[in-house]
Amino acid sequence: MMCPQDTPDHSGKANAANPAPPPALPPVMLQHGFRPFFLLAGLYAAALVPLWLGAYLSGVVNFAWPAGLLHGHEMVFGFATAAFSGFLLTAVPNWEGSKPCNGNRLAVLVGLWIAGRIAIWSALWLPGWLVAIVDTSYLPALAIIGIPELIKSPSKRNKVFLALLTGLTIANALVHMKALGFNPGASGNRIGLDLLIVMIAIIGGRVVPTFTQGALRSAGVVVRAPSKLDALAIAAVIALVVADAAAWLYPGGLNVVAIIALIAGVLNALRMRGWGTLKTFAQPIVWILHLGFTWLAFGLMVRSAYELLGLGTAALHGMAAGAIGTMTLAIMSRAALGHSGRALVTPRPVVLAYVLVSIAALSRLAQPLMGTPALIMAAAAWTAAFLIFSIVYWPILTRPRQPF
Repeated sequence: MMCPQDTPDHSGKANAANPAPPPALPPVMLQHGFRPFFLLAGLYAAALVPLWLGAYLSGVVNFAWPAGLLHGHEMVFGFATAAFSGFLLTAVPNWEGSKPCNGNRLAVLVGLWIAGRIAIWSALWLPGWLVAIVDTSYLPALAIIGIPELIKSPSKRNKVFLALLTGLTIANALVHMKALGFNPGASGNRIGLDLLIVMIAIIGGRVVPTFTQGALRSAGVVVRAPSKLDALAIAAVIALVVADAAAWLYPGGLNVVAIIALIAGVLNALRMRGWGTLKTFAQPIVWILHLGFTWLAFGLMVRSAYELLGLGTAALHGMAAGAIGTMTLAIMSRAALGHSGRALVTPRPVVLAYVLVSIAALSRLAQPLMGTPALIMAAAAWTAAFLIFSIVYWPILTRPRQPF
């Protein structure tokens, strides 16, 4: 006779002798947010600039939006938003000690981002209000579906990212208002760019010294801890957002913008004292972070000078390519390696991509002097940089995590 505990279990439920199988993992590309969004950011960055340059040089603009408005919008709310989405979806669970957004939730977010791009490029055939609804829905969804931990978290330190996502949503809506024929006054693309600079000032101030300390600890280097200067520097960049948003209200407002940009640039440059920048040159995956932050400070100071000279557009492009382009490439290339179980050693072709992004930024700043050749050089360097990243990191982002 068999005892009850010896009776075979045919119910399919787990027991000691028949443990439940582990839950099935989502497809590799939907296991972590950095995988789809870093790849989308790289590919979209490589495609956008040649498309805009072709329209600019040919004079053939078959878009519903003016080419400049469309180009700026997609660089800020398409490419950069994808890159920072990948970062936030990966970093926030680490900060909050929660499970990452994956599977169906991540698929919804990827689908919304792609739907926004389709709506924008199909605006000739779609009602403007529909394009606006589809495109502006992504950032709120990112906060609610992708990183709800920030909403629930008692930590005030990370709530700033909710404020930034809210600001980016408003800025995006301002762009769509202009596309619909309204005059919102403030430039949504410019405010969006400013908010991304704020994000870099915050994130860069966290990751650059932290990663540098980790890389140089064996050499006995001690990186300076955060100080009150960090808060002042971030506050100055936030003040630039406010000044840009309000510049249309008063004549001569760009001079105010120039003054604030100069102050913000100097303060952020001073933050780098004690970060051990000159000791990172042997490690590209570290020095590229320092280069990205240098572009933030330098770009703000150049913007100040260019605003006073009436060359503000060139400064915005140069700052965007230098600070946003370099820092996104730096973070994407590092995070993809670390979170896929690979050694933190930059592949050699990607080191070239690092250099090319700076060439693109410098060329764009030289455009007022060099004209169209500078634009072509900037476009070629930018496109090559992100094409290299996309090709090299395709297998890293699409294949399973390597075991330790």
